[in-house]
Amino acid sequence: MTILIVVAAALIVFVIAAVVVGREAHRLDARSPRVVFDLDEAVLAVSERLPPDVTAELSYADVRDIVRWHMADLRAQGLRPPTALEVPQDPTRLTVVDEEASIASLIARSTSEGRTYRPADIAAVVEAHFQHLREIGAVGPPAGDADL
Repeated sequence: MTILIVVAAALIVFVIAAVVVGREAHRLDARSPRVVFDLDEAVLAVSERLPPDVTAELSYADVRDIVRWHMADLRAQGLRPPTALEVPQDPTRLTVVDEEASIASLIARSTSEGRTYRPADIAAVVEAHFQHLREIGAVGPPAGDADL
């Protein structure tokens, strides 16, 4: 009789645990994963994507500066993280970022700060940075992409 009570109790505990774990797994699965932007990780990822002629010209410090400027430019164009990470973004309120305007803005900023970056180098960093942002889920595909 004691063995039957112990087995029944263990079975009840197992069922309760399975229900709780299953419910939490379903709840977490229903939410979008949080996107975390790490500047050091971004600089490394961008640097690894750059063609050799660009890496011959730009140091990690240069790439870091351009990535920081690009993030500031994206914020200026209206790309902002959601105020509450728990609330999914409204898909009808998309922000379209003009990549050419970003490149022109970064060229102007580099000139104003006395830097001598080639426009092609800045464009390569911006392209690689967008690839990284898409990879981590911070931005969607380019506008007009057939894979939307």
